[in-house]
Amino acid sequence: MATYEVRELIGRGGMAYVHRVHHKGWGIDLALKTPRPDLVWRNDWQRDFERECETWVGLTPHPNVVRCHYIRRLGGIPRLFLEFVSGGSVVHWTRHKLLYRGDPEEVLKRVLDVAMQIAWGLNHAHEQGLVHPDVKLGNVLMTRDGQAKVTDFGLMRAFGASNAVSTFYPTSGTPAYSAPEQGPETPPSHLADIWGWGASVLEMCVGTPRWVDHVSLLKQFDAYRVNRLERTRIANMPEPLAELLQDCFRTKPEDRHENPAEPENDDLHEVGPCGRTQAAINRVSPGNDGEEELSLIHISEPTR
Repeated sequence: MATYEVRELIGRGGMAYVHRVHHKGWGIDLALKTPRPDLVWRNDWQRDFERECETWVGLTPHPNVVRCHYIRRLGGIPRLFLEFVSGGSVVHWTRHKLLYRGDPEEVLKRVLDVAMQIAWGLNHAHEQGLVHPDVKLGNVLMTRDGQAKVTDFGLMRAFGASNAVSTFYPTSGTPAYSAPEQGPETPPSHLADIWGWGASVLEMCVGTPRWVDHVSLLKQFDAYRVNRLERTRIANMPEPLAELLQDCFRTKPEDRHENPAEPENDDLHEVGPCGRTQAAINRVSPGNDGEEELSLIHISEPTR
């Protein structure tokens, strides 16, 4: 690896290791994701894994998507070279209260800001025919200034395509974020990503999730709406936002909203460094009694 200087191990999961490496030719740091060798030890599995990952490589750049620059086999193992994002995942931001700094209004705005950015990133992929399908806060990385970037597009399918582990399927995601229809016999769908987006927004509002699957998620969501739970530094969900999430959690996928990033270009106001808008925040904040029909979250395209 003469081209690369390994700086540090930054992540270790059940399927892969992630290192921060310095690309000497480009003069920048990258994230190097290496599958566990026992998951891709056969040559045909490696080809299947690489083929699935190429869909992420082919995705055009977007400010809310982690860039997958290329795949290389090093030491006989296919490795992903990704954009390095220094701020950690949204899970890190929730556990360390970075998401919940400030007064309740600031917290709600920040939660909605991250939710909108995730929706923009997913919509960008969906427009190019790419389904995630493992949308969760652990698969959203943050820059230090609050820009959210969705990562690991198609990796669940890639590991499933390699047939390396029978417990991982091309169409199955993490159970706590998976839609009812997700499973080994169901083709991946962007409508399942919308469910995962809703589960991620709910988690940001309530803190650590207490659900393990779609059934327990719906029970907790209903209880939250009835009791309006309030915890220090956790976003208190206004009713319009709860209604939007209800649209995410329709049991039949065809009843869910087709596009969580449906653009709205009227009365837009920037709220952050990435061209994010105030309009969606205004529409779901307490005291907004407008009669305009709401999609999942009214947002505009980010300023480029």
